[in-house]
Amino acid sequence: MITYVQFIDEIRQLVEDAKAIKSVTDMHMHPQFRKWRSHLDGVMSHAKQAGIEFSAPIRVQARRFGKLRDRHTQKECHENYCMEMADTINELEHLIESFDKYGEPLRKEVNHSGRSESETSLEWPNKITLSWLFHNAPISVWAWFIGLIFASFVAGTQVAGTQLYKDIVSSPNHQNDKVINEPNKSN
Repeated sequence: MITYVQFIDEIRQLVEDAKAIKSVTDMHMHPQFRKWRSHLDGVMSHAKQAGIEFSAPIRVQARRFGKLRDRHTQKECHENYCMEMADTINELEHLIESFDKYGEPLRKEVNHSGRSESETSLEWPNKITLSWLFHNAPISVWAWFIGLIFASFVAGTQVAGTQLYKDIVSSPNHQNDKVINEPNKSN
């Protein structure tokens, strides 16, 4: 498993490599860029599996590095590549500077599934109250709960309009429940 110091050493080398290829003309197709990108993805993946937290977001996965979808000129693609390489270098340098200034950050404990303990464990209270649920339940649980209530209401209104429901309500058992308003006659 990679340590934080090993991770930073790898990032230092990746920054140097990125500076050497940041202006190549064949951009994302350049063999050195492709090797660099693959190495960076691998290092980031190993760091994540080891529970390493980053002091700033690293958006390298979302970058296109000059590989644009619509029709763009070669110049526009190259400008995009250069800008995204510069942004990536800045983000990686920020990690290095944070390490040099503050040292190794706290590490999340990672379980066998690759998730941190804080993501998988939750301390349950003695009593589960609405207040506790409000503060601890994810929004998906609340959306599911509201959806269930709404679906129950809609189902109830649909059932009330069926002939079966009307037959049940007008059955002889319900007609015997009529209140007799005649006074008792005693002889």
